[in-house]
Amino acid sequence: MFALFAHLLGSAYDYPLRLLSAMALTHRNSKSGDLSAVCNGAVAGLVATAPMTAVMMAIHRQLPAPQRQRRLPPEQITVSLAEKVAVDDSVSRAGEKLLTGVSHFGYGGVCGAAYGLYAERAKSNPLIAGPAFGLAVWAASYLGWLPALKIRRSATDEHAGINTMMIAAHLVWGASTAIVYQALKERRSE
Repeated sequence: MFALFAHLLGSAYDYPLRLLSAMALTHRNSKSGDLSAVCNGAVAGLVATAPMTAVMMAIHRQLPAPQRQRRLPPEQITVSLAEKVAVDDSVSRAGEKLLTGVSHFGYGGVCGAAYGLYAERAKSNPLIAGPAFGLAVWAASYLGWLPALKIRRSATDEHAGINTMMIAAHLVWGASTAIVYQALKERRSE
């Protein structure tokens, strides 16, 4: 199970980790500030995944039956990755749920770390920057690397209700990440 988890994480986090590395390399002058931004961002993104998930689940329950019967996108992604590494038959339904939760919250943390670097450079209103960053994460994932790697179909081929749910969830994630990040930053400066 650990080997599967490590393999799935390696696949799922390759793109955001490369993005994070590129962002970190752009400013070498303030390494301690960058480390603080990355750590605060990772915590903020991890925490923000909870309200994001709550919104996703609430909207999912309101979708028409055909869309409601499908797995939520984070679970679809986890199952697709498991199939790609040919271990989908060896993972139980409970194991899929566990892997989905860990990978979903982990991805939120990784993207939150990238937000921390972005927030320190953007110096804009967090309530604008956060949701904008959340929308960018959605676009990069659901229009970009997920379909490019054939992990999930593109959002352009998805039902409007699913896209609305995922965009709303990512806006909530972005706003929540920004709020938690700002609170952590202010607490640190006290």
